[in-house]
Formats: sequence, C-alpha cells, structure tokens
Amino acid sequence: MIEYKLVRKYVKNINLRVNKNGEVIVSAPYFCPRSFIDRFVVSKENWIEDKLTNLQYNTNSKSSFSKEDRKLFRQKLEVLIPKWEDTTGLYCHSFRIKNMTSRWGSCNPKTRNININIQLMNKPEDCLEYVIVHELCHLKVANHSKEFYNLVEQYIPNYKYLRKQLNSGDKQ
Repeated sequence: MIEYKLVRKYVKNINLRVNKNGEVIVSAPYFCPRSFIDRFVVSKENWIEDKLTNLQYNTNSKSSFSKEDRKLFRQKLEVLIPKWEDTTGLYCHSFRIKNMTSRWGSCNPKTRNININIQLMNKPEDCLEYVIVHELCHLKVANHSKEFYNLVEQYIPNYKYLRKQLNSGDKQ
C-alpha cells in the first residue's frame, strides 16, 4: 500500500496528486469511507509510481548541470539562435536557459523573449534546432494551429520526427 496524506474537503470527487517533495496527497469528500479511498489509491499505483519516477529523474537531472555546462550551452545558443533568426526573419529580444519539467521551450510573443530547456543539452543538436525554430515561429503565430506548423515545416521539414524523438524520452 502506498503511503498518502488524506485531506477531507467539500469536494465531489477524490483527487490525487504528487507534490514536488514526493508526497502523495489525496483530497476526498467528508463522507467517503477510508476503505474506498484506499482502493482508489491502489488502483492509481502505476500512475503514482510514474510520477515519483519522473520527479526523481527531474531532481537528479536538475543538479547534474554545472556552471560550465550552462556556459557551454549558452555559447551554443548564441550561435544557433542568430543563425535561425536570420533564416526565418523572426528575431527575439532575448533568451534564457531554464530547467523546465514539462516543456522544451517557451515563448512570450509580446516581450519577444524565449526560454530554452537546459535538458536539451542531452539531446541531438537537430532537436535543439527544432525547438529554437518552434519558439521563433511563435513570434509570428502565437498558437499551435495548422498555420503555425506549416511555418515550422518551412524551416524544419522533418519536425514531426524530431518532436517524436524529443518526447519519446530517449537521451541519445
């Protein structure tokens, strides 16, 4: 049985989450029997284990990047971003390197700033270039519409393959 913290609330459904400390928290209605909640948690065991594994991976990988790693990654971006800005004609004002748990990059079209996930350091360079182009294209099309992906495809024809490679979890 997985250990969890139970919080009774005025809610209709049982809610389950794993916080950043790895604590499993269950919110349940006041009237819901503890035996029912226990069975619910057992039924979600695989999901909980996946969340705990991902949390462990992200915690370990966060600390695995030294100052030197960040410096080298920044130098690589200082070459690749201008290259793709010139190719696309889309220019950002600045970029930041961040450790993100659920995205490879992000873009704020209003401020024209982009963020690049340092985890891309462990991926092939063509995947990094795809993310750069993806974020630059958001400067022109802010959503993930057909128009947006047509724009990305103009510069990265194999973007679907690269996106699949990134999201498969392979480190390569």
